[in-house]
Amino acid sequence: MRSLSLLLVAITVHAPAAAAQDSPSTLPNRIGSLVHVQTIGTSESFGQVTDVSEIRTDTFAVLDAMNSSIVLYTADGAFVSEYGSRGNGPGELFAPIGLALRRGELLVLDRGNVRILSLGLVDGALSVRGETPLRLPSPQGFCTVDDRLFVLGLREDRLIHELDSSGQVVRSFGDPLSNDPSGGRLSAAGKLVCSPTGRLAYVARTLNRVIVFNTEGEELWQSPIPGYVEQTYSTEGGVMRPLRPEAGFVHRIATAHWLPDDRLFIQLDRSTASASPFLESRMLDVVEGWTTPDSRWPVALLVGRSVAVFYEEAPFPLIKMYRER
Repeated sequence: MRSLSLLLVAITVHAPAAAAQDSPSTLPNRIGSLVHVQTIGTSESFGQVTDVSEIRTDTFAVLDAMNSSIVLYTADGAFVSEYGSRGNGPGELFAPIGLALRRGELLVLDRGNVRILSLGLVDGALSVRGETPLRLPSPQGFCTVDDRLFVLGLREDRLIHELDSSGQVVRSFGDPLSNDPSGGRLSAAGKLVCSPTGRLAYVARTLNRVIVFNTEGEELWQSPIPGYVEQTYSTEGGVMRPLRPEAGFVHRIATAHWLPDDRLFIQLDRSTASASPFLESRMLDVVEGWTTPDSRWPVALLVGRSVAVFYEEAPFPLIKMYRER
């Protein structure tokens, strides 16, 4: 069986036709060689899904930022349990933005409460095992390599920070980008993703740059994203104002994932003032460079060796699971 990641280069999704065949969602029943096998949840299940994690081979955790909850489903799409409520107390969540796995526990980046919750799974239910306060004013993302935890956020003029189990900073690395007109705030707004082989990819959300590090903070590779139209700004009078793009649109990073074959898959949200946004794909091999798949995908929440999970927000939040058949 071919790896799912090898299919990404050749997949083409024709959204209008798919929408007609698979109403009411625009997610198609087939994406290249991937076939829809399960829909997770219903039209009333989610508010705003920000992440999905396969915590066991038969269990998926869905992070709903709007409802400040984590909902567990089986691989067959059956509801298992739900954890979380909005608040600032012990075990509560406020504006959670990401999930990661470490030592068999599910980590939740609780951005609004500036902490990371560690959750364990027992008899199908999640419960708090601990929490790590973050000494960052505004954490933007996190990921894990084995037992090591890395967090994205601007602190003492560095972007990426390795934390120990108590939340203390072990090391910091990654300078704010030189083309950042905000003094580092735009640089800190981005994606941080870890590969199984120990690489960390930092992808700025609105500034055109990808940087790959090893776990010791050494820079391995960096490049602009080909075909990326960056938002430009005026700083006249000390006030930062976005300028009208000459191309008529700008790009923002929608998702970034390390694939099982150690390539980086990036989705760009191409938006204009007068049209609905759509996604473009880019693929990075740090040895061979960039490729640009000719495809329009739904938002990829998870791409593993045997399963891919996609997300569509219109007409309502919906998650679909695909496998190669």
